[in-house]
Amino acid sequence: MSAPKQLTQLPALAGFDGTELLYLVQSMVHGRITLDELKAYLDEFPDRLAANVAQTDADLNTIVESGWYRLGTTNANAPASNWQQSPMQVIRGLATIAQIIIHYGSNTVWVRAGSPPDVGGALTWQPWSRVYHTGTDSRLEGVVQTTAGDLNTLVESGFYRLSNANTNAPPNNWNWSTMLVVRGADTIWQQIIHYETNTTWVRAGVDPDEPSMTWQPWSQVARLDGAQTWTAVQTFTGNPSILALSTDSGAGAGPELRVFRDSGSPAVNDSIGRVVFRGRDSAAAERNYGFVGGKINDPAAGSESASVYVAARRNGSYNDVAWFGDGAYMQGAAGGYQGPGSFNATALFVNGDPVPTLNVSHTWTERQFFYGQFPARFLWSDDTSSLGPYVRIARSSASPAANDYLGILEYLGRLSSGIDAVYAGTNARIVSPTAGSHSGRLEIRTAQSGTSATRAYVEDGVVVGTPTNGDQGAGTINLQQAPYVNGAALASSHLAGFDRGTWVPALSGGTVAGGIVHTVQEGFYITDGEWVKAFFNIEAYIGAGTAPSGNLLVSLPFTAAEAAWVSAGVVHEADNAAVGSNFAGWGIRRHSTTAGRFTVQNANTGDMNNADAPTVLSSSSGSPTRLQGCIEYIR
Repeated sequence: MSAPKQLTQLPALAGFDGTELLYLVQSMVHGRITLDELKAYLDEFPDRLAANVAQTDADLNTIVESGWYRLGTTNANAPASNWQQSPMQVIRGLATIAQIIIHYGSNTVWVRAGSPPDVGGALTWQPWSRVYHTGTDSRLEGVVQTTAGDLNTLVESGFYRLSNANTNAPPNNWNWSTMLVVRGADTIWQQIIHYETNTTWVRAGVDPDEPSMTWQPWSQVARLDGAQTWTAVQTFTGNPSILALSTDSGAGAGPELRVFRDSGSPAVNDSIGRVVFRGRDSAAAERNYGFVGGKINDPAAGSESASVYVAARRNGSYNDVAWFGDGAYMQGAAGGYQGPGSFNATALFVNGDPVPTLNVSHTWTERQFFYGQFPARFLWSDDTSSLGPYVRIARSSASPAANDYLGILEYLGRLSSGIDAVYAGTNARIVSPTAGSHSGRLEIRTAQSGTSATRAYVEDGVVVGTPTNGDQGAGTINLQQAPYVNGAALASSHLAGFDRGTWVPALSGGTVAGGIVHTVQEGFYITDGEWVKAFFNIEAYIGAGTAPSGNLLVSLPFTAAEAAWVSAGVVHEADNAAVGSNFAGWGIRRHSTTAGRFTVQNANTGDMNNADAPTVLSSSSGSPTRLQGCIEYIR
């Protein structure tokens, strides 16, 4: 068939692309060429195309016309490798263009596209990309089912579906899953993703073509959406932070860091985990500077117990610092745990000052405060008769002197204004600091009408108020005022107890010629409170042979109470007595006008108040008159 004339008007085959093909089809439709002429044109296309493929070293960015080109060895903007002297196809469509290079020696395929200004576009060329296919050394193939193969032998790139009997597989979560194999020359790696759990395993190796190749062990890839089991030390570099975040708005437990020692035979003192703090020393060596650890105290089911402890490095070695379990204790404290809620330490400090402990003596340098209804208790469980607990207040003065205060014990309360005030207290003072004979005073103070003063004190005796002469010695009480019973004042005689002593009795009163001359005056008394029993023995020359007139008075050891009398027998012995020698019927009564005196009266008439005075004769040359008797009365 001869070529039609219209072919001379068709486009040159060197610039043939989809646009010209559309033009040919449209020419046939509109009758400009016939179908046979179109076929003849297309039959000549391979020959014409081959004739136009010539080697060029032009910049690939400038080869923008559709067609086939043979590249040289120095073309600019070419791929990285495996492209020299290889054919390139250019496909241009208006303002878009694509280039494809197939390397003649390795079947390496390179592609790129773009919309650069060279073809009327407003963009640029995309980078060259390598196309992987079954003929390259690294390739992806279709998924191949394997039933019981050794995973060490799957060394060609591709996807594989595993069975449940493959050898050299990961320890778990791999069967019936998909494995990706990627091989690059003499290196290879495998990756398995489990179809149910998304558990991901990876491993790599070298020289897959060698029977003695070495595979690395399978490693599980950590996931952020599930629990992880770590079997090796994990290292986070840089300046990392680990955040455990929970968005739960309820009151349940928040995020937790769990350290689990999965031992098949847990035992007492097993270390069950540590959180370690590491750093470098001055020699750049990595050191453990401290850690928080856990240890089993009792692994028995139902009664499990453990300790958490803190350790820190001191002077180049570790020291356990504190333990927490059945209470808490510091390392070195005797006795260890002391029970729930307790804290056992060798010493306690507050702002650098020691806190006193109960088993040793302490020196206080500041005021101490104890709060609560029962803030202090001194307990000693000693069953013997030895000295019990005591509170000691000491003033260590280098120059002690009389009247120095040794200490004060005060009782405070609030005033109506809300201010603290001293309501009562005790003071101790020095009376004499002389070594070997030192003496002291304990004072009792109270506040009355807003003024605090000493109300009583104890030295050798007791002194109440400010009486005359102060301390009266051991066993005495000196009162400023008389004591009261049920609001009534007591006389001082009411306070006397059982006592005995002597006094000097004497006769007086009456009208005695020549006076009374005593030769013997003996008296002995016994007291019990207000009751007095007095014994007397008096010998005296009364007058000079003349009987006295008026009543004779006998002195008493203590003043008698008003209207109180008791009679007692009196024995009278005298020379030249006018009447008998026995005055057994005579009595003695309290004189009505002279306190502390008793009157010797004649009781023969039975009228004690109006009895006649005794007639007593005395002679200076004879024996004296003797009066003996016992008087009982209320003082």
